[in-house]
Amino acid sequence: MKVFISWSGEESCAVAQVLRTQLPCVINAVKPFVSSEDIEKGAAWFQQIGTELGSSDFGILCLTNANQNSKWVQFEAGALAGRFQKARVAPLLIDTTPTSIKPPLSQFQLTDINSREDFYKLLLSINSCLGEEALAQETLQEIFNNWWNSFHQKVKAAIAKIPKKEAKTVTRSERDLLEEILGIVRSLRSNENSDFEDIKLPALIAELKRKITPSNQGALEINFPLSQTVARHPIDFTPGISGYTPPPNYGSE
Repeated sequence: MKVFISWSGEESCAVAQVLRTQLPCVINAVKPFVSSEDIEKGAAWFQQIGTELGSSDFGILCLTNANQNSKWVQFEAGALAGRFQKARVAPLLIDTTPTSIKPPLSQFQLTDINSREDFYKLLLSINSCLGEEALAQETLQEIFNNWWNSFHQKVKAAIAKIPKKEAKTVTRSERDLLEEILGIVRSLRSNENSDFEDIKLPALIAELKRKITPSNQGALEINFPLSQTVARHPIDFTPGISGYTPPPNYGSE
């Protein structure tokens, strides 16, 4: 099973390299791909990345405070998301928090790399993609229990080796968060096959609007990324390898 590990920046790359060596120690069938390690010198790197994106079964995005807006990460996330009917793309939060992640990446289930419970759930998701080859949950739990502390120490050691740079913390405003919620609600209301018919959506929308500054009400009429029919097409990314070219200098980080 191929797992594409996306990264951008030194810290993100360091974690990706640890994942590359450590994930197969828990689930032997996993074959991680990290561009910094798995593309030979002299190879046509973009063609190989395109091939890997098109053949991967799962994607992990190594996100930091500095790289969540990286066009390269979003390009790879879009390419991966476009392959699957079910979500098989997992943003892995390294030094940031869920409320700091903006759309479109916030539409995925986020995983905190420092949370034992959260990371185990990520492994359960990867394992479930193996079908008949999946490990029994009891077996996976036992392997994970013996593996986690060592893995977590390796991650912290890899990050500690990266020279620290001053970075501005990304903090989303209350308005920003409310607008995202409003976008989700609108998308649920517009979805003809919505399973949320019992929710009083007009009342909820009105309440959200009241919480947003009246002087900025006009801004609520924009088309939010999250209003793209969540149940059917949940991701509004720069599309991946088919239909769009990558951003300038793609792969140079």
